Amino acid sequence: MASSHDSHVWVRTDLVESVLGNDGTLPKGWRPRKRTRVSGDEWGWVRAVVHQTTNSTNTVDEATATSASEATSPFAHVKLRKTNALSPAQKSPSSRWTGSPTRLAKTVQITLTVDDLLLANGELNGETVTFSYNTGEQSKVCVANAWWREGQPPPEDLTSLEQLHEPAVVFCLLQRYQLDHVYTYTGKILLALNPFQTLPIYGEEIMRLYWHTTGSSSPKAQYERPPPHIYAIAEDAYRSMMRSLQINASRGENQSILVSGESGAGKTVTTKIIMRYLATLSEQRSHTSRVGIESQVLQSNPILESFGNARTVRNDNSSRFGKFIEISFRDGSLVSASVETYLLEKVRLISQSPGERNYHIFYEALVGLSSKDAQSLGIADSSPRDFRMTAVSGTFDRRDQVRDVDTYRDLRQALDTVGFSTEEQHGLFVVVCALLHASNLTLTEYGHDASALDESNPSLPATIALLGVDPEDLNNAVCSCAIEAGGEILFKNLPVEKAHKAMEALIKATYGALFTFIVRKINSKIQAQHDTSGLWQASIGVLDIFGFESFEVNSFEQLCINYCNEALQQQFNRFVFKLEQQEYHKEGIDWSFIAFPDNQDVLDLIEKRHDGILSVLDEQSRLGRCTDKSFAQAIYEKCGAHPRFESSKSQQAILAFGIQHYAGSVEYNTANFLEKNRDDLPKETTELLMSSSNPFLVGLGKILCEKS
Repeated sequence: MASSHDSHVWVRTDLVESVLGNDGTLPKGWRPRKRTRVSGDEWGWVRAVVHQTTNSTNTVDEATATSASEATSPFAHVKLRKTNALSPAQKSPSSRWTGSPTRLAKTVQITLTVDDLLLANGELNGETVTFSYNTGEQSKVCVANAWWREGQPPPEDLTSLEQLHEPAVVFCLLQRYQLDHVYTYTGKILLALNPFQTLPIYGEEIMRLYWHTTGSSSPKAQYERPPPHIYAIAEDAYRSMMRSLQINASRGENQSILVSGESGAGKTVTTKIIMRYLATLSEQRSHTSRVGIESQVLQSNPILESFGNARTVRNDNSSRFGKFIEISFRDGSLVSASVETYLLEKVRLISQSPGERNYHIFYEALVGLSSKDAQSLGIADSSPRDFRMTAVSGTFDRRDQVRDVDTYRDLRQALDTVGFSTEEQHGLFVVVCALLHASNLTLTEYGHDASALDESNPSLPATIALLGVDPEDLNNAVCSCAIEAGGEILFKNLPVEKAHKAMEALIKATYGALFTFIVRKINSKIQAQHDTSGLWQASIGVLDIFGFESFEVNSFEQLCINYCNEALQQQFNRFVFKLEQQEYHKEGIDWSFIAFPDNQDVLDLIEKRHDGILSVLDEQSRLGRCTDKSFAQAIYEKCGAHPRFESSKSQQAILAFGIQHYAGSVEYNTANFLEKNRDDLPKETTELLMSSSNPFLVGLGKILCEKS
C-alpha cells in the first residue's frame, strides 16, 4: 500500500539521525547528537511529513490499531468509559498514514521529510529519509494530532487528544507553556508547569471565576468552565466536602489533595496557593475582615519556610521536610488547621554540596537582626562567610532574586500574626545564633585518645553564653561520654574524631528540637478549641513532600525522599488505574486490561520485611559492630537478584547501589547510612540543654527527653 498524500507524524530524532548517518547524506561536519536525557530542544522527537508508506507484512485493521494505541497509552483509562465505536472520520477510508504508535504492521517502509524548525533548531529540518520501521518495537513513529497543523489552540485537557502518546503530550504542554498557560488537565488530574516568573493569574478577582463553577458535568457547565487552574482543584475539593455534609450532616467526607513533582517543580508554592484559596473562600463566607484563623494558617508558611527550606542545586526555596496540612471547616468556614511534618533534613546543618545553602533562617538572622540584637547575640558585623555552617559550601545568596533581608521581615510579621510571644521570638534567634557559633568550635587533642574544646576559639564564649551553660558542662557533653558501671557514672574521654561527631549531634539535635517547638506552637494557635456548636466538621488535607531527587552523590536522605515519592506514585497508580479498573469490573463495563508501569516492586525492594533495603538497614543498625561496608555487602546479597536493584562491580567497589525508580535510575552511596539511620541522641546533649539557665533552651531539652 502506497500513498501520495502527506500526513504529519512524530518520529524519534535518533532514528532520523541514524538513517542519515548510514546513507551518507549528513551535511559536512555534522554528527548525530548523543542524548543521555531529554532536556530543552533535544527532547528526542521531531515533527515530520510522511510522503509514502508501504506496509510489508501483517497489516492490522484500523480499529485494532486504534485499540492497541489506547491500550498502551498511560492515560488510556480516561477513555474507557467512552464507546469503542470509531468516529465517522475514523471509519472513512483514508490514504493518509494513520498507524498506531505501537503496531500497524510488522514492517513499514516510510519516506518522510523533517518539518520541525522549532524543535530541531534547523539541524534536521528539510531532511528527507526513507527507512524500514519495525512496528513491533518500542514506538518510534507516532501519528500527530490535528489541532496544531489546523491552527487550533492547544487543548486544555490532554484526554481530548485523538492521539495520546509521549510527543503529543509534551508538545501540547510546551505550546500551552509558551502561551503562559501553565495548567493543563488530564481528566481529574492537574498538571502544573513552573513558569519561573510571576503571572497575572492569581488573586481574588481570578478566584471568583472558580467559585461555584466546578463539579458539574452538564454540557453547559463544561463549556463555560474557566481555564485549568489550581483554584479549580481546591474548589472541587471544597465543593465535594460541602456536598458530603449536605447529604449527611453528621458524617462529612474528608478530602485530600496530593501535590507531587520533582524538586523545583513548584510544589510548595502550589500548596500555598491552595491554602490561600481556601482561606479566602472561608473569609467570604464568614464576612469578617479581622485577623483570624485564616491569616494565622497562611502566615505559618513563611515561618516553616525560614526554618525548613534551603537553596539546593535545583531549587532556591526547596522544602527540606515533608508536611501534611489538614484544614478543617464547619458550615463552610475554616475553623482550624494542623501541620504534621516529616523527615527534617538535619544533616544539612553540618554540610551542604557546592551550590547549596543551609536553612534560610541563618542567613536571614545575619542580615535582618537589628544592630542591638545582633550585638547581644554575638553576630554584630558578621556575615555568612564567618561561620562554618553557612560558609562550607561557598554559596551565600539565592538565584531567584529573593533577598534574605526581605524574607526576614516576612518572618517577623508571620511570627507576630501566628502568636509567638516576644520572649519566644527572642529564644528562636538565641538558638540560631548559638548554633552559628557552635559550628565554629574547634577541638584540641591531648593525651591518649582524648580531646577538649579549644579555649582560644573566639566563638567559644559566645556559644557558652547563648546556650546558658557552664563551660565544663559543654566540654563534657562534646568531649566525653558517660558510662554507668557498678552503680557509678564514669566519664570516658573521646578522641577528636568522635568529639566532632558529638558536636555535630548536639547541633542537629538542638535544631531538630527547635523545629519541633515551632510546629507545636503553630498548631497550638491554629487548632480548634473545644467545639460546643454541635455542627459537624470535615477537612481538606494537602500533602506537600520533597520532590524526587537524583544528585551527583545520593545518600540516605535521598533514599528516604525517593521512597516517599514511590509511595505517592503507587497511590497515584491505585487512584488512576487500579480503582478505575475495579469500578469497570463492578459495573460490568466491557474493557481491556491496561498495562501500566506499576512500581509496587520498587516499594517491595525498599520496604519488604526481612529482605527490603530498609529492613536490612534496621537490622544492621541494631548490631553494634556493623559498618557501612557490612551493610552494603548485606544488601548485595539479599537484594542482588531483584530486577530493580543495581550493583555493578564498579558500584560495589565504592560501596554503592542503584535503584530503578519510577522516575529513573538513582545511585546511592552507603557512606554514613548506618549513622544516619540510627540518628542517636546522646543523653549528654539532652542533659546539657536541661542544665541551661535559659528557660527556652530547657524547653528544647524537654522535647528531646520525649524523643529519647
